Amino acid sequence: MAENKVAKICIRNDAKYPIAEIAVIQWQEAGYFKDITTKFTAEYKKGQELNLEFEIVYDSKHTNYWAVAYRNLHDTVLQYLVSDLSFVQKFESEVIKAMDDAIGAAIDIVTDSPLGTVAAEAANIAVEAIFASKSGKAIIKSDIDETAFKIILNKDRRTYYIGKKNCYVSCYYPTKVIVSEIA
Repeated sequence: MAENKVAKICIRNDAKYPIAEIAVIQWQEAGYFKDITTKFTAEYKKGQELNLEFEIVYDSKHTNYWAVAYRNLHDTVLQYLVSDLSFVQKFESEVIKAMDDAIGAAIDIVTDSPLGTVAAEAANIAVEAIFASKSGKAIIKSDIDETAFKIILNKDRRTYYIGKKNCYVSCYYPTKVIVSEIA
């Protein structure tokens, strides 16, 4: 039987733009926790810092997979992590329709506005759709080899580290978003 371990996952935002919302799904395909996932979501609340740490229990004998998506507070872009930029076409065909349907016809990017709770679901919808697709380069394979595991969003806003792997950030510009001024 595989050995169960606990790891602290730390997300570090070096991009210097505040995060409005982040969603992470970690899972192990064909592992001891088959079809069981750990999901983390954090959403900006006015005047509160985001807690960007969470713990997972994982099976040390099987491969770990990740889907990560987030939004910055000061733009309309939904960003998601990919291991290869060629995933964009697959993302468009499998994920964007689900996101557009769920986000709706008009949302406000500011999470403390009446419509903000709808906008705050964008990253969550993205990671769920990426997870459901079970294919493509936005599913990131990165095993945990210690008890502390870092996801670092780099300063250039185009790359990231997940564990020890350096990869890319890809962007989706929502097609049905109305943006208001941020106070």
